[in-house]
Amino acid sequence: HSHMSLEDIQVDDELLKKLEDIPAKMAFKIGEVAEIVGVKQYVLRYWESEFDVLRPKKSSHNQRMYSRNDVEVIFLIKKLLYTDKYSISGARTAIRNLKKKVKKGSTYRESFRRYNGALDMAKQLVVRIENLQTRLSV
Repeated sequence: HSHMSLEDIQVDDELLKKLEDIPAKMAFKIGEVAEIVGVKQYVLRYWESEFDVLRPKKSSHNQRMYSRNDVEVIFLIKKLLYTDKYSISGARTAIRNLKKKVKKGSTYRESFRRYNGALDMAKQLVVRIENLQTRLSV
């Protein structure tokens, strides 16, 4: 189970899977997002007031329209608050730091996958070095 510290955010396989399972749509209504992420709509509205990274566009009927990236951010917020037990301000800081790391125009999921890939490569390298050391020390 690969754990990846991304500026202290543990990106695990479970989170990656959730992000990959987000339906491939351009826009989501608040009810859909609540269902996908598993939180109540008022919680989403509250998080919107607390996290400046979460700014869904409003439709002509003043309905919130969340992008796929918004939904990824919401999964991240939920994980930080509920699983990792961050405070709101701690989560806010973690996400702000993360936002600097995520390449412009790429999604959190893509960045996480890149980091996870780099992590796997590093692990394989360590194993190969250990094998080499064992062979050399014989």
